[in-house]
Amino acid sequence: MSRAGRCMLCCVVVVAVTVLASIQRLGLPASIIREPISMNKLLAKRGKDQSQEHKGTRVSYKQDESCNNRTCLWEKQQLYRKGLAWDMCSALHAHGADTHHHPPRYRLDESRNKTRLASMFNFFLVIDSLKLIYCFIPKVGSTSWERLFLVMSGIYDSMEEIGQSETHIITWRTFRTLASYTVAEAEKLLATYRKFVVVRNPYERVLSAYQDKFQEDYPASRVTRKQYSEKIIRMTGGSPENVQRLLQSQRRKDGTLNVTFSQFVRFLSHLGGPKTRQYMNDHWKPMNLICHPCLVDYDWIGHYDSLRTDADFILTAVGADPKFRFPNFTTNPTGSSNGDTLLRYYSTLTTAEIEDLYKYYELDFSLFGFDIPPSIRSLLNNRGRANDYTTIDQTRLPVT
Repeated sequence: MSRAGRCMLCCVVVVAVTVLASIQRLGLPASIIREPISMNKLLAKRGKDQSQEHKGTRVSYKQDESCNNRTCLWEKQQLYRKGLAWDMCSALHAHGADTHHHPPRYRLDESRNKTRLASMFNFFLVIDSLKLIYCFIPKVGSTSWERLFLVMSGIYDSMEEIGQSETHIITWRTFRTLASYTVAEAEKLLATYRKFVVVRNPYERVLSAYQDKFQEDYPASRVTRKQYSEKIIRMTGGSPENVQRLLQSQRRKDGTLNVTFSQFVRFLSHLGGPKTRQYMNDHWKPMNLICHPCLVDYDWIGHYDSLRTDADFILTAVGADPKFRFPNFTTNPTGSSNGDTLLRYYSTLTTAEIEDLYKYYELDFSLFGFDIPPSIRSLLNNRGRANDYTTIDQTRLPVT
């Protein structure tokens, strides 16, 4: 067998093992696992061989004669990310799992009503000038992308001059979402425009949402606290007597309530049933339910921890002017990806609370190849429980 053939075989085996282990943890029969056709198609389309080692939240690639530069390595990483998501979606669909998803490259049914289309594609920004569709996920750098697109469209001269709330308001006025098109139009755009999404480790994203919406004090955070803080206390406070005590002791001057990280996490663990799904705010909603990776065949899947590298390659690929690059600042930093920050907040949780949060976002962990951050893993190791959640290969379906 040629070296290229061995490399391709290595890639296929890695993805197959990953998906097989995931399916076993999901409790699905191993008979539904087939050769990962999606990866083979991607490799054939690119005409490149692939060899890789899976290490936590990142994929590192062995150097060889056919891949010795950043572009090649990045393209191979994209192949891995897309192949992992695609194979998991294919396996779930083959088993008929009720995950509110459709198989890859699913053709939209013309009978779908406008309400259904809006609920599915309201987060898909259509950038006609670049023939690009961006599915934005709150707390994953979406505001920075919006600023960049506004400057590229000529509405602003500088990203620094656009405020946080102004960014969102002007973005919605400037660009259409895929939900605003007819089903036939949306299907055509999905088939002809490039598509990308940026995802983030769920543990980091949840912490960022908590810090932003329940600890910061600005207009948008006050709105969120007003809408959710009392519901969170009532859902997690226990006995009526204790709830009343918390409603008094955690009251803020603005009339909303302070919410601890533990209370917020326990609130999230209650969101699986139909009666509580109404409390699934976009800032903590599972990413797969926002951007539908089992419905949309993305050209690129970016990760928050490699955001600027991914952004540079994506912008280059769509032919953007080199002067436009992803901003190196944010107007609302939380530091939620920092290991010390993660440890500081997650050490306030019980082991059961950390595990319940993992279970709630398990499909995100599996589809996008995320592992438990080292600081949280160390915390669980010290408690003797990390072995229960060793890698992304050990995931289960969340209750939805």
